[in-house]
Formats: sequence, C-alpha cells, structure tokens
Amino acid sequence: MGKGVLWKANTANWSETICKKFTTTTMSDGRIRHAGTSTWYDNYPMDSLEEQYFNVVWTQGYNASGVKLDAATWGDHPRAGDSIGFIGLWGFDNAAILSFLGDGTIEEISIEVMFDDPSHAGNPSLIFAPHVYHSKPASASWSNINQTYKAYSTFNQTGSDYTRWISLPTPNLIYADIGGIAVWAASNTPANSARFAGKTTSNGMNAFNSRLRMRVTK
Repeated sequence: MGKGVLWKANTANWSETICKKFTTTTMSDGRIRHAGTSTWYDNYPMDSLEEQYFNVVWTQGYNASGVKLDAATWGDHPRAGDSIGFIGLWGFDNAAILSFLGDGTIEEISIEVMFDDPSHAGNPSLIFAPHVYHSKPASASWSNINQTYKAYSTFNQTGSDYTRWISLPTPNLIYADIGGIAVWAASNTPANSARFAGKTTSNGMNAFNSRLRMRVTK
C-alpha cells in the first residue's frame, strides 16, 4: 500500500488538497495516516505547496524588429513601447526551474521587476508573457514569446522607481521550455514607453536582481 491522497470537491469537480497543522503562532505540514492489515502509512506528504525563487541570469532590450539594443547606448535594461516598439527580456535558469518543477503542478508563477519612473507624460500599459530563450539571444522573435498566456499591468508614475510582482497564467505546458519573461507595450507610443532595471548598472540606472517566483504542489 502506497501513499494515499486527500481530496476536496466543489459542486462539479474533485481536486487534491493538502494538510496543515497549527500552533498558536505557526502553520506547518500536517500528517494523515492510513493502515494496512499490519502497517501504518503516511498519507502526507501527498501534495505539499513548495515555493522557490530564481535570480535573473541575463536581461536585454530589443527593438520591434528584434534587433538587440547596443549596450553602450542602451545598457541591458529591458524596455517596452515607445514609437520604436521596444521589447524587453528577462532570462532565468531553465534547468533549475525544471528541476524544481519536477512532476508538480504550478500554482503560481510571477516575476519581480523594478520600474524606472519615466520623465515623460503617461502611465505605460504593458504586457508580460513567457519566452523560451535559455540564453540571451542575438535577436528576438515573436515566435519565441508565448502571447497566448499574457499578464497586463499599468505602471503609474510616482516620481521614483519602484518594484512590482507580475503574476502570469499558470498552465504547466508553457513552462516546460521556459527561458524567462518578455515585456512589451499595449501600443507603441512615446507615452507608453517604459524601462526596467537590468542585471547590469549602466546608463544612469542601477542594476536590480529581478526574481522569478514559483509555487508548486507536488
């Protein structure tokens, strides 16, 4: 007899759940047990919710044609929008992500970014989606950015830079080959232009360690 599974149901579907126990101050993994004719077995861990952070490996900006922006002029800061139609990429360690994911189910995937408050008028309306580049590409192609699973976020100007977590849709099938996250603007106008801190300090902006956060049941 192997490990059992604790299930929950709504009006239409059954799904796996997890067991937790509490003291007056903390929550920790609980345990449910079942028995054969002579042996007790742990049902838990059945599916535990695990979380891991992945530090950014590389960052880069590109123009609308996918041409890599020159580092001396632009740095490696991801950009979006403007009349140029910038596209920004953050890259992470695919092997480490897949090692953590294993045969689990992704419950949340999100990226932490630092927005560089622009001096122009407008609050950039941006789109984020996963890409499949495992290393910094010499040029960027829309065919390697999965536009089916997008997250939208508007960045209001506050007079200073700030960080934000962007949560993305979580169907597992799009993350088997994930390289990182892309950003672009809903419309390519000067008022819809944005810049984010890249991995390297340059061009008047400090570096920022963007992180990818994954929460997985497995």
